[in-house]
Amino acid sequence: MLFRYVPSPDDPEASDRLNEAIRLRLLATGEAVIGRTEVGGRVHLKLTLLDPATTETEVAGLVALVATTGARLDRP
Repeated sequence: MLFRYVPSPDDPEASDRLNEAIRLRLLATGEAVIGRTEVGGRVHLKLTLLDPATTETEVAGLVALVATTGARLDRP
């Protein structure tokens, strides 16, 4: 699953830095391990789900955590 946190207004280069910051913050706090890749020259986050028992609710919670972290880090 690939996705990006996209703030409004979106500046692609700033969004790339923000997505990387989200990934690093979640890793540093131990809340989540999110992968990183580039698609079309833009930084994307990725989930690699290894547990076949992972639920939609768990994935939604992880995406919500990314969104909350992004909003926190995007504040001036």
